[in-house]
Amino acid sequence: MLAKTKVSIAIACWDDVAEVEKNLLWQDLVHKFEITPNTERIRKKVLSHIATRWRDFKARLTRLYVFGDRQHDTPCEKYKISEEEWMQFRACRESGDWQEKRTAAQQRQMLNDTPHVLSRGGYALLEKKLKKSRA
Repeated sequence: MLAKTKVSIAIACWDDVAEVEKNLLWQDLVHKFEITPNTERIRKKVLSHIATRWRDFKARLTRLYVFGDRQHDTPCEKYKISEEEWMQFRACRESGDWQEKRTAAQQRQMLNDTPHVLSRGGYALLEKKLKKSRA
């Protein structure tokens, strides 16, 4: 939620986000959750997690509002995105370069013959079930 509201979706990738913005995100988290010890290793891990969630958010916007069922709707009010920012994001996603990347990624994914299918238990539960069935 923090990255959604503080980092523009018009920025192409997390590496392009200004270090000042990343520092502000970190300071907000430190003050809100009283993170101790406040080390660089923890900061990197937390910011990495924020980056992942930010990319997921942008992917969801693309899947639903640019190419999906809600193409004629706008997420501006729901996610507090400015109209200008949304138009930049949408134009970027509809550009030829980005379409080529998207198509190439979809083609690679179709070649995946072992998709991730584990449910809530993860590998730990799967191992228990396999051991039980072999016994």
